[in-house]
Amino acid sequence: MIESEAPRRSDAALRVWHAVLDVDPPLVQQLAATLSTDEHERAARFYFERDRRRYLVGRGFLRSVLGSVLSVEPSRIGFRYGDRGKPFLAPEFDRHLFFNLAHSNEHVMVAVAEGGEVGIDIEAIRPLADPLAIASRYFSATERAALQGLTPAECLTAFFQCWTRKEAYIKALGEGLSHPLDGFDVPVGGTTPERLEICAGGAVLAQWSLHDLSALPQYAAAVVVHGQPERISVEPAFTHARSAPTS
Repeated sequence: MIESEAPRRSDAALRVWHAVLDVDPPLVQQLAATLSTDEHERAARFYFERDRRRYLVGRGFLRSVLGSVLSVEPSRIGFRYGDRGKPFLAPEFDRHLFFNLAHSNEHVMVAVAEGGEVGIDIEAIRPLADPLAIASRYFSATERAALQGLTPAECLTAFFQCWTRKEAYIKALGEGLSHPLDGFDVPVGGTTPERLEICAGGAVLAQWSLHDLSALPQYAAAVVVHGQPERISVEPAFTHARSAPTS
C-alpha cells in the first residue's frame, strides 16, 4: 500500500469516556436538569420510558464531559448541527474541540479530540441470521473476503468490529450513511490499541487514525480521529451506579 499523505501529529490527547445509561433516578434527574428545552422536547417524543431515560442520561453525560473539558457549567453549553445532523459546539464555546457520542443498549461512549474531527461507534454483538448477507450489501470486497474465511463465531464478532470501525469513520467525516460503506476498507477481526489503517482506492488514508475500543464483553467499539494523537485514554464514569427500574 502507498500512503496518500503523511500522518499529521497531534500533541493533544484523544480522550474517550464510557458510562452506563441505566442509573438511579436521582442521577437521572441531576443530569436531566442540565439539558436544554429542545433536548427535553426530543426526550418527550420517545415512546418507551426506558429509551427516554437513556436519552436524558446520555445527553447529560455528554454535557458533563464537555463541561469538564471546557471548565463550563454543563447547562450553559450550546450546540450547532451539521447538514447531516452531526453535533458541534456552538460558536461561543468553539475552542477547536471536536466530539462525538455513540450508544448501544445501556452503554454510551463520548470521544473528545482537539484540532481534528472525531467519530466513535459502539455496537452490542448479537445474533444475526446471516452477517455475510449484510456484509454483501455494505462492506467492501476485501472485507467480505476476510469475513468468509472465518468460523461462524469469529465471523459474527468480526462483522460487528468491522461495522463499528466503518461507522466511526463516516461519523468522523460527518456524512453519515450518505458516504458509501463499500468505498473504503478497514481491518477485519483482531483488537489492538495501536493505530489501524483505513484504505481507499489502494491507498492508506494516513490522515485518519483508527483505534479499536472493544474492551467490553459482547460489545464492539472503535474511534476514528483526524491526525495521529500522541495518547488515547478511556475513562469510565457512572459504571458502578445501580440500574434504574425498567419499564
